Amino acid sequence: MKEAKTENKIIETPVITIDDFYNEEKTLIIHNYINIRGKMVLNKEEASLLLIELYKFVNSK
Repeated sequence: MKEAKTENKIIETPVITIDDFYNEEKTLIIHNYINIRGKMVLNKEEASLLLIELYKFVNSK
């Protein structure tokens, strides 16, 4: 019997905050996408959303 493969298509926007209270410079904090081994796991859509947030952070004043 062949095992049926299901693919999760859940897209979540990155949960990101910018900390400017505890640090002199603004610090980007990513609250999700870290698995138990400390690796960030993203699909293409999630990576694209994260890149957008990183771009906004780098270009913010």
